[in-house]
Amino acid sequence: LTGTLINVNDYYIDGVLSYGLYNGHIYNNREKISRVKADSFDLSIEFGKRFDLVNSLEIEPQVQLISRNLYINKVVDDNDLSVDINNQHPIIGRAGFKLSYLVPGTESWKPYFRADVINDFSNSKNVKIEGVSFKTGKNGGKFNTVIGASGMLSPDLSLYGELSSYQRINGFGFDGQDFNIGIRYSF
Repeated sequence: LTGTLINVNDYYIDGVLSYGLYNGHIYNNREKISRVKADSFDLSIEFGKRFDLVNSLEIEPQVQLISRNLYINKVVDDNDLSVDINNQHPIIGRAGFKLSYLVPGTESWKPYFRADVINDFSNSKNVKIEGVSFKTGKNGGKFNTVIGASGMLSPDLSLYGELSSYQRINGFGFDGQDFNIGIRYSF
């Protein structure tokens, strides 16, 4: 569920309410040791402003705040240890820019590149292994690069897709890639 407010000077505010499903693997230094599944409910607010450059190029400085409610299923690892990661409720901030290009002959198709610094402002949480509680470390920051495209098929229907790569900055957190595709219909 999304909503956008754009003013005359190309400032905008985007809001997103979403639901997610996660299914992944946990590795130690040598091998895969478990599988984890989770659900999430997320709320995101993004602020930005578009600036026109030359030859149909645009740049958009952006900032975003995300509140995530992540509900993680309990797992049993390859050593038959019961692991309860507990539910997580991080607050995440993002600051960066998006560079886009309007494809000639179209009114809306834009491939883009985005680069961001992302930080998790949450405190560390507790994890239980075989009923014994351990405090986790902080997630830390990461650098994110994205390539994507968006455009309209009709005045009411638009498509988008992007591929992201994450690289942790300070040695804490996650490295990885993801993709996101979607359809937006305006009523």
